Amino acid sequence: MKIKKILDSFKPYYVENKEVPIRLDANESPYDFPEELKKELSNILSNIEINRYPDSNISELRKIISEKENIPEICMIFGNGSDEFIYMLYMCLERGSKVSYPEPGFSMYRIVGNIFEMNLQPYQLSSEDYTVDKENLKRILKSGIDLIFLGNPNNPTGNVFPQDFVEMVLSNKNTIVVSDEAYFNYSQNSFRKFLDQNNNLLIMRSFSKVGLASIRLGYMIGDEHLINKISMVRSPYNINSFTQKIALFYFKHESFFKKIIEDTILERERLYKFFLDQKIFAIPSQANFITFRIEKPNFYDFLLQKGIRIKDLSHSFNMKNFFRVTVGKKSENNIFMSAVKEFLLH
Repeated sequence: MKIKKILDSFKPYYVENKEVPIRLDANESPYDFPEELKKELSNILSNIEINRYPDSNISELRKIISEKENIPEICMIFGNGSDEFIYMLYMCLERGSKVSYPEPGFSMYRIVGNIFEMNLQPYQLSSEDYTVDKENLKRILKSGIDLIFLGNPNNPTGNVFPQDFVEMVLSNKNTIVVSDEAYFNYSQNSFRKFLDQNNNLLIMRSFSKVGLASIRLGYMIGDEHLINKISMVRSPYNINSFTQKIALFYFKHESFFKKIIEDTILERERLYKFFLDQKIFAIPSQANFITFRIEKPNFYDFLLQKGIRIKDLSHSFNMKNFFRVTVGKKSENNIFMSAVKEFLLH
């Protein structure tokens, strides 16, 4: 069987499935819909003709986002979260193309890049505070990068790509520049203002982090010609009817989602202050999570025993003694902080 040999060295993307009462490991919103919204949504979904294919053009959603982003409808594409866009982008590139991304950064850049046999050249973040090292980035760009991902904010560090570096990256007109803005709602930091004058820029957004992780939906905007090329590899009917209706429901009740985002930002700042008060090194975050360092062993297992699941970054991101905690509800964050205090005194 002619299966790629590189797959022999792969390990599946690991997701901790141990059931616990408090899940703060996946950067999800901790807030479910209230019952009245669930009932309204249930009525909407019950009218879907399940025997029919979904709208392949995603017309209603496309129109709404076009108006909100002030961009022509033809300048966007939809996918099953950011993951599908990463696959689409690699499918459009020639094998062996040079691809760069932040290291540490979202692991799917590397995983999918290896599957498609790309020449991966990550730009290493500063080892001290995990910010972008401008000189290191310059060296990478000089090698002739074909595609570069900018974490904005970056996962797992939570910091944004510096605005004063953007023009330097975009000036390489043969480089496709992708601003990954999955956590945009928590930072309001976007490169949208650079889009109209740069036909090599793409912006990815996601509904996963704002309370709709289960529907796996994202959109990407950019130059019409570039979006059209990427659309060539998009699977037909890739966004199902239920997902489309739930996304429309999101925009109908956007004020509810804005409120829970505001609450999450307040809790994020409270968590960050807690880390500072406890003399725990934490990276200032503009996302819905905080990455911090605890060197005392067995911290992760201690939290599991307390019914709390966070993300151990030592394996997935090679960040020894670092952990990422998703910002939860106030009550969940209180339990987490109490557990951290207990562990440090243990």
